[in-house]
Amino acid sequence: MKKNKRVYIGLAVIVFAMSLLLIGGFDGETMVYNYTVKEILDKSESEPLNRGYRVGGRVIPGTVVKNDEEISVVFEIRDIQTQGYVLKVTYEGILPDTFKEDQDVLIEGNYVGNKTIHATKIMTKCASKYEAKY
Repeated sequence: MKKNKRVYIGLAVIVFAMSLLLIGGFDGETMVYNYTVKEILDKSESEPLNRGYRVGGRVIPGTVVKNDEEISVVFEIRDIQTQGYVLKVTYEGILPDTFKEDQDVLIEGNYVGNKTIHATKIMTKCASKYEAKY
């Protein structure tokens, strides 16, 4: 076998292996999409539990309950666009400094049933930082 032919076969094997690794990384189980509270509640009846989601909503005033001993918090978020859809959020960890009631948040976590999501990450939206100044 000529040396060039071996090089081409070796490159083909490497490209094929890299393609398999790349495709395997996008199997749908590891991907996280952005959802609204309404979409999560609608999907929860047909989707399996403990699936990763990223959901955006607004923190409902008066629902934030912090447990300083366990560094945990429980609160509710509502759908920003559609009234009447509420999702309970449980989180263990330190909240972002900008977290407050009646603010838009982005929650990453697993839906555990009973209209509850266990958050692994909480991000706040600071609209004033991103608004255009006229």
